[in-house]
Amino acid sequence: MEKFEYHCSVAPMMWFMLLLSTIELIVMHFLLSLFHKGLALFVSVLTVVSILWLIRFLMSLRKFPVLLSADKLVMRLGNAIEIKIDRDNVVGTRQSWSDEILKKDKIPRLSLLAYPNVVIDLKEPVV
Repeated sequence: MEKFEYHCSVAPMMWFMLLLSTIELIVMHFLLSLFHKGLALFVSVLTVVSILWLIRFLMSLRKFPVLLSADKLVMRLGNAIEIKIDRDNVVGTRQSWSDEILKKDKIPRLSLLAYPNVVIDLKEPVV
């Protein structure tokens, strides 16, 4: 079974988002505490929970790589999304496509904060 890791390309942008969330926590807590201490506490707790979720998600990117075996392809986006595809169902891959293809409702996108670099064509849709 082969593993394909993707955290090196996605994680730096997400860590930067985490840094921005931390700055937002400090600034918003200070500004809201000038006017309404209860609201400041609520927003701060909400932001801390979001930051902890983001850290957990970032750590899962390394833990859950894309897997390719003789009979299955397992596409993952950390601990958030996992799509199992039989290799017999894969028709091919594309490295160029039109924007209309990606805008269809039935096409899952596993690229975070970036444009996908590969599109996998299937015989039958995977639910």
